[in-house]
Amino acid sequence: MKPLDRLIIALIAAIGFSTPTIGAFALPDEFREVVRQSATSDSASIPLGRFEDGSIPMQTIDGEVENIILRVEGTLPTLDLLREVAAHFTELGYREIFRCHDRKCGGFDFVSEIDIVSAPDMYVDIGNFRYMSARREAGGKADLVGVIVSRSMHAGFIQVTAAKETMHSLDLYIDTAEAIVRSVNPDSEIESSSRNSVSVQLAAKGYAVLQTLEFAPGSLNLANGELHELEELAEYLKAHSNHMVILVGHTDTRGTLESNVDLSRQRADAVQKILIERYGADPQQLMAEGIGYLSPRATNTTEEGRARNRRVEAILVAIE
Repeated sequence: MKPLDRLIIALIAAIGFSTPTIGAFALPDEFREVVRQSATSDSASIPLGRFEDGSIPMQTIDGEVENIILRVEGTLPTLDLLREVAAHFTELGYREIFRCHDRKCGGFDFVSEIDIVSAPDMYVDIGNFRYMSARREAGGKADLVGVIVSRSMHAGFIQVTAAKETMHSLDLYIDTAEAIVRSVNPDSEIESSSRNSVSVQLAAKGYAVLQTLEFAPGSLNLANGELHELEELAEYLKAHSNHMVILVGHTDTRGTLESNVDLSRQRADAVQKILIERYGADPQQLMAEGIGYLSPRATNTTEEGRARNRRVEAILVAIE
């Protein structure tokens, strides 16, 4: 039996949903299961399209969720891995929803929006990855899978995110809880924005857009005094001494790429300085980088879109 065929058999067993949980499987000697994350009550958001106009169309499944990471030694191309995985999903009754590769997916923006197990367990080369999502109906409910395939110089990496629908929408529970609180205490106020706080975004997505920081065109100076997100980020770092954050600066498209990369780095540096000097963040937990206008959140053809693109994002990195 070919090594690739053994891998596919392992994957099929892993996501077959033949048991109440998503399932276990015996891994062939050629392949190493790096990590498995399972939950019987969780949510998984699976992309249905590429990153475009600042977001990815997603479908969320609430129920049993499992992430499985496999490492495959050797030089097998990502195209071959994903092609074979997709064929076997079809045999299992899944209907492919979406497939893309690196730049066609949206590159860095696509990867940063989806839940990927952190390195070194899972490795994703922004310039060499492929993604596929598929769905099947079972007993009036949905099974959904998302597969991302990438590789390093010496090995391939596969993450399968499998979700089986078993419960109602999480938003329903949140809305119900808020209604109960208000019925008991009508004067109470629940900040809906707390769902999008820096700490929540870092925990859920691994990155956070510092949305209240505004930069004037061509300037590294903050356009207003709203710095509560930086205070929250500093407190997060103090509470998580084993984490570090890379501050990534971004610009709109006015000016040359070289000048914008330099400006975006200066913006990240300015934010890093405030975190350290004003809020007491540990310099060892911070890095600053800039990528100019190469990763827009919105169109650069309008002033509103350009303003959204002038930003700094915090990327979470675990310190081993």
